[in-house]
Amino acid sequence: MTDKNLEHNASEQKEQGSEQEHSQRRRVLLKGAVASLPVVMTLANRPAWGSGGGGNQCWSGIQSGNLSQDTHDTCDFGRSPGYYKNNVFGSPGWPVGFDHGCDSVASNGTLSAACKDLFKDTSAVGVPGTKFGDVFTSASGALADKTLMQVLWQDSGSFAFHAIATYFNALNSPHYSFQPDDALEIINDILAVGSHTDSLGHTWSESDMQDLFASLYHPGDP
Repeated sequence: MTDKNLEHNASEQKEQGSEQEHSQRRRVLLKGAVASLPVVMTLANRPAWGSGGGGNQCWSGIQSGNLSQDTHDTCDFGRSPGYYKNNVFGSPGWPVGFDHGCDSVASNGTLSAACKDLFKDTSAVGVPGTKFGDVFTSASGALADKTLMQVLWQDSGSFAFHAIATYFNALNSPHYSFQPDDALEIINDILAVGSHTDSLGHTWSESDMQDLFASLYHPGDP
């Protein structure tokens, strides 16, 4: 091999080494940038959380700002508040121990028209069923006194509306994005002070967390 060829090969190896070093440095910088993303940016990139397997990223990955498509860190979709207010039995239905308060339910788990009218009636008193405040102990005032069904039928789109579905999903599926204790802690924090600070120090406002809850429902749910 001539001196010219040797010189050419050495130059190529130097360039390859420089490219590898640059690539490695870029990965480190990107990792650091993701870790420092504010909550607002994390929410803005919410669609990237879904994996190639069609699931949701778990709460642990969401907190860390892990925007990868790693299917080993994915969790089940949950059902929406619109699903739970219309379906008390089925797969899934309301978790064991929660009273929906309707004495006339079809075999497929749907409510009678009379029950729906009762839950919609804002002037009704003595409505049967598990109260919101008995589940979410930080709730206060009129919200705490409403039954879960009253919240689902009267407060559509509210944080409380989404809180019920999120907690039910956590109880119904061991592979949901949130574990029951985590969901309960987050919901009670927000009901008490209007925000939740996660284990990595990120502060989630009520609207941020509500948006996150709503993003984790099964596609096509009402």
